[in-house]
Amino acid sequence: MKNILLIAKSTFKGIIKDKVFLGIIFCALLFSIGIYLISSLSLGNDIKITKDLGLAMVFLIANLTAIFFGCTRTREEIREKTYLSIISRPVSPIQFIIGKFLGLFTGVIVCTIIIQTFYMAALCLNKVFDYYSLWQLLLLFFEIAIVLAISILLSILTSDIGSLLLSITLFYIGHSLVFLKNAFANGNAIGKMLTNTLYYLLPNLEKFNIRNTITYNITPTSSQIIYPIIYSVLYTTIILWLCNTALKKEQE
Repeated sequence: MKNILLIAKSTFKGIIKDKVFLGIIFCALLFSIGIYLISSLSLGNDIKITKDLGLAMVFLIANLTAIFFGCTRTREEIREKTYLSIISRPVSPIQFIIGKFLGLFTGVIVCTIIIQTFYMAALCLNKVFDYYSLWQLLLLFFEIAIVLAISILLSILTSDIGSLLLSITLFYIGHSLVFLKNAFANGNAIGKMLTNTLYYLLPNLEKFNIRNTITYNITPTSSQIIYPIIYSVLYTTIILWLCNTALKKEQE
């Protein structure tokens, strides 16, 4: 446990001090200002426009941040074995994976909370407090966990650029699985079997999307919150176990 916490702490500090992290925060601030200015020019739809653009901004920047740091940070430390300098004795693969995941996850969560604050500040300027969006924020945390775990796995298996491209591709597919399944529902047997396999094998990230519900100030049902959380915990655990297996082979 001590090794895990040391790696997590070192990883978290590295992200917070990273210029890319600060650049992401600054860009999010500029986007928030831009969203407020755009919404203020609308006629009667300023709040809805702010919600639509703001929630999309938080969602997109948070996930891309998770992909970027998950792919680049992990591969760099595995290649250079810099994590061994953090502790006084060798660290097991599972300790490294869990510690790295927790450190990256905490860093991305901090970034996401800051971006969410910018979004809510833009709404507060219109005298609106969007407490409904906190439900979407909660689900976004668990979506980030899956995206981050997959990025770490791909960074172990491939190069930095390869893992980035694959992670972004899987992220896009993860939000298109429902569409693909419905598109091939009445197709030929092979296409239907293939899409069903992908639907249950790949991460269904659309489970975490309740932005339309939030936009219209509708409180999500308990199943919309609980089921995605359980799904995220199980899926992330499996991916981290695969990361452990891949890292063991990397060290052989």
